[in-house]
Amino acid sequence: MFIDRAALESDLRTNVVEVIFTKLNGETRKMRATLSPQYVPKEDHTETVQQLLNEEGEPKKNMVVWDIDANGWRSFRTDRVISCQGVNTV
Repeated sequence: MFIDRAALESDLRTNVVEVIFTKLNGETRKMRATLSPQYVPKEDHTETVQQLLNEEGEPKKNMVVWDIDANGWRSFRTDRVISCQGVNTV
């Protein structure tokens, strides 16, 4: 599945997205991910998100996100995404 990284990043900044991907060890993982300040703790949001997303040169292969269920930063490779869609978090 081709993932438009810019579109996914934009969606993550405003929503929670369920991402299903293949981990490097071959396992399939489902994650409710976001970059929205509504879900990322304030002390972790502004500087951390900017540091994780800013990189000179080639685009990153890894997408670093806040995992809603694990309550922490996680990452996945965009070339290993099986599917992604917005989710209700109520």
